[in-house]
Amino acid sequence: MQSEKLFDGEDLARIEALRLDPEAKPGYCLIKSCLAWDDERPDGVTKEAWYTLCDLWIARSFLHRGKEIGGNMVDPDYYKNV
Repeated sequence: MQSEKLFDGEDLARIEALRLDPEAKPGYCLIKSCLAWDDERPDGVTKEAWYTLCDLWIARSFLHRGKEIGGNMVDPDYYKNV
């Protein structure tokens, strides 16, 4: 289990400030092969935080499809840890 924080400082504050929009519709990202909702996309986070969020969405897509996380990815252990 990963023990280090994925987000901190202003990135964490911006992510924690997000609020659920029950009317939000998911958008599919073909490049990442995952769904993401507009209410999951914080403005103004660092590039590193954005990439980590994308990695979490990718890992969630494996769970949603009932697949092994990172199954046929270049570094499956990375996605399992995220």
